[in-house]
Amino acid sequence: MSDGYEPIRRALAHIEGNLDDPALNLAEIAREACLSPWHFHRVFTGTVGETPITYVRKRRLSEGAKKLKRETSTVLDIALACGFDSQAAFTRAFRAHYGVPPVTFRRDVHLTINRVYEPIDAANLRPRGAVMEPKMIEKPAFTVVGLAKEFTPETTKEIPQLWTEFGPRIGSIPGQKGFHCFGMCVEAEKVVDGQPCFTYAACVEVDPDAEVPDGLAKFQVPAARYAVFTFDDHISRISGFIDRIFGEWFPATGLTRATGPDFEYYDHRWNPQTGTGEVDYYIPVELLQDA
Repeated sequence: MSDGYEPIRRALAHIEGNLDDPALNLAEIAREACLSPWHFHRVFTGTVGETPITYVRKRRLSEGAKKLKRETSTVLDIALACGFDSQAAFTRAFRAHYGVPPVTFRRDVHLTINRVYEPIDAANLRPRGAVMEPKMIEKPAFTVVGLAKEFTPETTKEIPQLWTEFGPRIGSIPGQKGFHCFGMCVEAEKVVDGQPCFTYAACVEVDPDAEVPDGLAKFQVPAARYAVFTFDDHISRISGFIDRIFGEWFPATGLTRATGPDFEYYDHRWNPQTGTGEVDYYIPVELLQDA
């Protein structure tokens, strides 16, 4: 029976078998893992400790460094064998990683192969820390309205600005229910420049039939069973907290992510002035199909 690490094992095997293919990309690797690009990116990063694309680049450069010292092939042939589409691209990446160009590295006997990044031992994947313990709750369907924008992992630093823009509207949204807020994460299948996309919405709960003000969006969140994790640190560190959930907690359970958005839940415990206080993170879950 497979376990929660099986998608990562399939992805790692696919990467190692296609390191020489310049067309290897996130969408392709995610398909091999049978996950959406955004969900795969989070699971892989949390499990391996590197983003998928960073892992691929480090593996290619490590293989290139070994070939430069051990083989007589031309730099161009080594570049192509390591998945780079040109010698120039290989040289730029190699210099950035090792500090010298490939030709210098090969000729200087005093330069040794350091920072070699060997393949992850997929057979021995396991949590890197104590497994987190969430609450499990059933939550009925609800409706939110808020300010939404598309992000990638590289642009998440812009999310606080989204809240800054939405903040003055809290309390004046038609049909608003209470003053709790949600940071809604809606995954997408799109990949841009090798980065998975997702929609993040700063929003409040509203009556299902509430009107949507100009510039805002409405989301219907289905009823679901949720794993609820409580974050109690500065909000700037929540991304690492979420990486741990997907990389350590999910693989150690018989559960997987269900259809529907993840979301941050902010209530009276949260202090927006200091960026501290308890924040709950909800993830819809279901049993693995073959568990």
